[in-house]
Amino acid sequence: MKKNSGLFALIGLLALLATLGAFLFPLAPGLKDTINNEGYMGYNFVFSNDAQGMVDPNGGLIAAFSLMVIAAVFQAFGFILSFGEGGRKFAAFMHIVGGLCMVATAVLFFLAKVMVGNFLPGANIVLAWGFIVAGACAAISAILSLGAGFKVYNEK
Repeated sequence: MKKNSGLFALIGLLALLATLGAFLFPLAPGLKDTINNEGYMGYNFVFSNDAQGMVDPNGGLIAAFSLMVIAAVFQAFGFILSFGEGGRKFAAFMHIVGGLCMVATAVLFFLAKVMVGNFLPGANIVLAWGFIVAGACAAISAILSLGAGFKVYNEK
């Protein structure tokens, strides 16, 4: 058996930190109205906000949030199990599942403008930095989780 160098746990921790970034950055303006110069927080489309005209939550962004929660749970279990010698393959599998969820989350974040559409008539909605950075954090988390997971899973 290979000696546990701690690199797998370190990469798992970095993936968890990137997932935390993907959780936090939708608190920033995710979409921006260029006509009225108003930003719309990303989580307003998940939990709705009557004050900004978002009465109905958006299903695609609810799915992105749900996939992030699932990915964080799998990555946390993978991180915990990566310290031992016996559960490395199972930890790698957990990282692979978490990484696949984060791939889907990144895609949904980058497609947020298309999913939301024109929820305010007469507004010119563009993707703002909140969803861009959240999607980048989700993509980084996916790359780290999938890379480490497949590397350890294919070890003999």
